[in-house]
Formats: sequence, structure tokens, C-alpha cells
Amino acid sequence: MLKWLLRRRIDAFEKEYDYDAGHMRYILDVSVGAALKFARIKGLANYRHEIPLDASFAAALTTMLAEDCGPCSQLMVTMGEREGVEPATIKAILAGDERAMTPEAALGYRFAQATLRHDLAADALRDEIVARWGLFVPRT
Repeated sequence: MLKWLLRRRIDAFEKEYDYDAGHMRYILDVSVGAALKFARIKGLANYRHEIPLDASFAAALTTMLAEDCGPCSQLMVTMGEREGVEPATIKAILAGDERAMTPEAALGYRFAQATLRHDLAADALRDEIVARWGLFVPRT
């Protein structure tokens, strides 16, 4: 019964986002327990505490683009649109045009870029994020 319910949730997700969730079905077929754990990722991934939406979205989309998965990137764009990220901000992030980003998006973008490059500049950007929004961001 649980497997049937999870499969219906996957079907609904696919329909809502026009996205192939075959990998989710594969995980479910292999292990219901693994599928349940995988499903929890969304809650963690969507947690942003006091970080503005533009900053959080820019960091997430920048990271997704680095993985070079077109369907995943499109899913991220669709989710950002539905959350209220302005189309101009999304376009600027996709183009890597910091000047066209909001200040919050530019900071999230720079932080993600530096982190992906293992650049020590990420430390200063992390400090700026903490100063602006009072968050603890673990050092990697």
C-alpha cells in the first residue's frame, strides 16, 4: 500500500513539473525505505531560514548548472518561478550576468561559484552572508 501511495506521489510530481522522475521510481522499486529517505531531501533542500529567496535560489541554480543536468536545471527554474523568483533574476543567473542580478542573488551566485571552485574567496563570502542574515554556515 505504501509503495502504491509513493508511486502516485511520483506520478503527481511528474505531472505538476513536466519532469521525468524515472530515477525516483527506480529507488522506490529497489527499496521503499530508501525512497522515503530520498523524499525527505526536499524539505532539507527547501530550508533557507532567513536567507532571501533570490540568494538561496541563485546558489541552488548555480550548483545545479554545475552538475550539467538540463532536465534538473529546468526543474529548478520551474520551481523558482513558482516560488516567486523574478524571470529577470532567473535569466541573469542562467547567463552568469551578476550585474543584472539582485544584490542578494549576486551574493548567492558568487558564494556558490567560489564553493564549487574550492576557492578560498568562499570564506569571505560566507562571512558576508553571516553578517547580512545572521546565519551560521558551516565551513567545508
